[in-house]
Amino acid sequence: MQQALYSRKKLLHYIAGVERGNDMKKERDVNTISGNWTTSRLMISNSTIQESRALYKIAQSCAEFLELEGISGIFDPSFFEHTIEHGDLPPDGSKDLYSIQTMRLKDSDGIIGYAEYYHGYPEKGILWINSLAVHRDFQCRGFGREFVAGLMEKARRLMNIEEIQVGVSLKNWPAVKFWVRCDFREIVRYWGDDRHGPRTNAGLVLSLKL
Repeated sequence: MQQALYSRKKLLHYIAGVERGNDMKKERDVNTISGNWTTSRLMISNSTIQESRALYKIAQSCAEFLELEGISGIFDPSFFEHTIEHGDLPPDGSKDLYSIQTMRLKDSDGIIGYAEYYHGYPEKGILWINSLAVHRDFQCRGFGREFVAGLMEKARRLMNIEEIQVGVSLKNWPAVKFWVRCDFREIVRYWGDDRHGPRTNAGLVLSLKL
């Protein structure tokens, strides 16, 4: 489990490409996304330990896309239990600035997705989306875009957040197209190996100014 958490943190730091040292400790006063909010079809709230297995099943359903991001074999229910309790933080990060939230359908209360974000990474004024997953059975129905549109609206109300960023692998072409359709069209950084191959990877950090 520690290896799994280390792999996630290493990937997050690698994508962001910014070493910030102790500056992260100075941002405890950043306002954060509300713990409960809604869109037209979704209810979003901070994830609980009791939802760990449901979140794990969502991650399992998205295994194909996670492998394209270079993330595979690291999720199990205890991973989500640990993440909900302690966070999945960047270097020198604070749990107070981290959020993992669950998406439920308004009409049935069924859990269909989750998202993670960090307020003030890789720089102050940025909301970093660590992950966004919608269960495979509910993909291609507009739920992901509806969630992102709602998140953008919430982020605009935070005085400290001026931009949203997300890292995506170039091998994960469906995700690249998804984020572009959500208006993340500015490339602010890129990362990756020098050569293309089955065991190499490269990606972009996409940005949306609020």
